[in-house]
Amino acid sequence: MPDQPVLKPVPGTLHTFDVYRMPVRFEEDKTRSRNHYVTCIVVDVDGDGGVAVKLTSNPKWDGIGDIQLRDWKQAGLTHATTARCAQLVRFKREDLQGYTGTLSREDAVRLTKALTSIPPDESVWL
Repeated sequence: MPDQPVLKPVPGTLHTFDVYRMPVRFEEDKTRSRNHYVTCIVVDVDGDGGVAVKLTSNPKWDGIGDIQLRDWKQAGLTHATTARCAQLVRFKREDLQGYTGTLSREDAVRLTKALTSIPPDESVWL
């Protein structure tokens, strides 16, 4: 299995729970960014962007809204992955560098439950 997920072209239509790679700003320094995988949770009405949750390969995160993806391979990822549901990213289509897959139904349900459990003042926009 490769160290990095295989990036496929971004589909013509964006969908919730699809996994993309894009630059994400650091929480502690908004002038810096690093490429991360994210999963889309909202698609804008015009279909040209939306809101995503940051994904990380660090399995030790256990903060508010953090969930371990059980079916990370199905999403096209190559490592155990944590969805950091309190870390939100607004994106435009041109920010997306590629697509890896889609969350399983079970992971999508768990992610949705985690998102609804986070108090609004605990969310961070990256």
